[in-house]
Amino acid sequence: MSQFDSAANPEGWEPASPEFMRMTLLTLLVGSLVYAVAIRWIVPDQPMRTLAPFGSAVLSLVGWRVLATHGVWQSKRVLGLGGLVLAGLICVFNGGVLAPVVMGVPVLLVMMGWLFSQRAVLWASALTVLAIWSLVAGAALSWLPEAPHTTPAMYGLIQTLMVVLTTHMTLFMVTSYRNRLNEIGKAADELSARGIELEASKRRLQTMIDVSGTVFWEYDIATDSLSYDLSGLTALGLDTSQPPTNVRSWLALVHPDDKHRFLGLTLGTVSTALPALDHDYRVRGAGGEWVWVHTRGAIIRTDATGQPKVLGGGIVNIQARKQAEVALQASEQTSQLLAQMLRSLCDNVPDMIWAKDLNHRYVFANKAMCEQLLMAQDPNEPVGKDDLYFARRQRAQNPDNPHWHTFGELCQDSDTVTLNQGSAAQFEESGNVQGQWLVLDVRKAPFVNEAGQTVGVVGTGRNVTEEKAANDRLRLASLVLEHSSEALMITDEHNTVIEVNPAFTSLTGYSRAEILGQKPSVLRSGQQNADFYRRMWEALKTDGNWQGEIWNRRKDGAVFVEWLSINTLYDPDGQPHRRVALFSDVTEKKKKEEMLWQQANFDLLTLLPNRRMFQDRLGVELKKLHRSGNKLAVFFMDLDHFKEVNDTLGHNLGDQLLMQVAKRILGCVRDSDTVARLGGDEFTVILTDIDNPASAERVAQAVVSALVKPFDLDGDAVQVSVSVGIAISPDHSSEPAALLQLADQAMYLAKREGRNGYRFSQAHT
Repeated sequence: MSQFDSAANPEGWEPASPEFMRMTLLTLLVGSLVYAVAIRWIVPDQPMRTLAPFGSAVLSLVGWRVLATHGVWQSKRVLGLGGLVLAGLICVFNGGVLAPVVMGVPVLLVMMGWLFSQRAVLWASALTVLAIWSLVAGAALSWLPEAPHTTPAMYGLIQTLMVVLTTHMTLFMVTSYRNRLNEIGKAADELSARGIELEASKRRLQTMIDVSGTVFWEYDIATDSLSYDLSGLTALGLDTSQPPTNVRSWLALVHPDDKHRFLGLTLGTVSTALPALDHDYRVRGAGGEWVWVHTRGAIIRTDATGQPKVLGGGIVNIQARKQAEVALQASEQTSQLLAQMLRSLCDNVPDMIWAKDLNHRYVFANKAMCEQLLMAQDPNEPVGKDDLYFARRQRAQNPDNPHWHTFGELCQDSDTVTLNQGSAAQFEESGNVQGQWLVLDVRKAPFVNEAGQTVGVVGTGRNVTEEKAANDRLRLASLVLEHSSEALMITDEHNTVIEVNPAFTSLTGYSRAEILGQKPSVLRSGQQNADFYRRMWEALKTDGNWQGEIWNRRKDGAVFVEWLSINTLYDPDGQPHRRVALFSDVTEKKKKEEMLWQQANFDLLTLLPNRRMFQDRLGVELKKLHRSGNKLAVFFMDLDHFKEVNDTLGHNLGDQLLMQVAKRILGCVRDSDTVARLGGDEFTVILTDIDNPASAERVAQAVVSALVKPFDLDGDAVQVSVSVGIAISPDHSSEPAALLQLADQAMYLAKREGRNGYRFSQAHT
């Protein structure tokens, strides 16, 4: 049934269709019931004759059920076999071969042939013949039951039924046959039209193949044979004298560098590991040159087991395309190289470089432009945007300062001027950039394309803010040059004096004519060493400026101290162009400062450090002590019986005594130690870097011994002694105030124990 469904015939009345079977079974059912009624009317005395129509009705119902559950073919088998069996049984019980139903056997055989096949008809005919002669033999041997009497009406009814059935079948078969002939005719017409269309498509395809230069090929995998149109080798540029006939001979033409890939792709396609061939490679041409070809292919036929049998495809000469690709690649590489060179050149130039279209939108901006003016993240960001975009973005980030970035509003007019005049022009443009005033020396020119059309503006800009400021400062300097009270000296890039002011001649004694063309070293006093001048020049080269005190010499040889400030002015190339030195005489100020410092830090009588400097030095030495790990000793000394000397001999001799005491104490210590006078007859000593308390004890003993000797005060011999208290750091303390207090306490202990001696602090850490 699956081979013949209703889709085969639009009317749905094929012998193998469910519709046909349902119609047949319904006809059989209705006919059987009508026949049964007719028998009961014609021969009411023969009820057994109704078994035949009722059997046919049952057979139709069984066939209907089988059709619904098992399909058409099973239903036909039930109908055919059941009909033969039913006919045979009717013959057995109704007179054998004399039974009227025998007249319907030929019709039944025709239905068998129509419903099944020729073979089924032959088998059914053989069985029917066998059944007929079996009935004949059974009648002769009296094996059959007695046949009922068949009336003429009965014969007429059966013959009428056979005629109706035969007519119905004949009309249906003739109608089906005519419909099939019509369909065949339509199919033939359609096939003819498609043949014409196919021939036209074939001609178009052949034309396209000829134009494309594609050579189609087939490779039989089993026989290793390669077939194609030999004339196509000429289109490929290959030698036609020895055409390759298999993969091995074709592989011999493939470039050595391409063979491995060629084999891999071919074998991969043959083994179905790859879906298709599609690659470029080189083959040896007719003249020995290498020709680029492109191959596409796939498995086009397989064997009964599904294994690849034939590989088919096409090959085309792509030498011209490859040459064009190489030329294009070379051109692109050259263009890329030139573009990279241009970009690298522009990005490494300190000047700003840009190009804009007629709508003032950037088409190019170098690194300096992005960093110094637009504040763009990279050189590609400005493309398609104008100056106003970046100005507004900067102001949006600083809404409290509307003048934070105003350069975008100021550069449009010069673009218009350049375009209107149609030639290069120079402008000075200025504005705020990130809150700083910026001045640019701008040069612009029309941007002309290959067709000679003006498509925008190209420009360069150099930051001359500092240069302009420097020029302004020079102009200002020239105004104040004649009126300044400070000495002014200007040198060129070679450090030669090119200008001085009147204050300079007044301070140094050199006239303008004498100093011009000289080096500033003519003023050198020799008080500073070479290292001083080396550091000064390093600062000038690195920072461009230097200031500080320097000792110089006037023309008359007098040495003076000046406060000197030197600033460097640079040319547009960033090289030193001028140096301006401004200085004033600070000799008296220096002396006053030294005197004040001396008074603040030294005892005016003994010239020893006073209490303030003593405390500063003690703090410094204690910090050093933490790093070195050594010890430090603090002496607190008080002269014994000094008051009596002062009251008896007077304060003048008392002062002389104090000065001599200071000298003797200095003679007992090292230069690295500190001797200070705290006031009155109190002295202190800081002994640094001692190994142990014994070192401090030796110094204390030397001081006591030195001061017990008589002093000569204007001819009077005076004798005093000293009491010394000693504190050791870190043994006793590491704090300055604590050390001094412990030493003071130890000094009082020495006085209580008889004076003229020393004592160590009793504190323990």
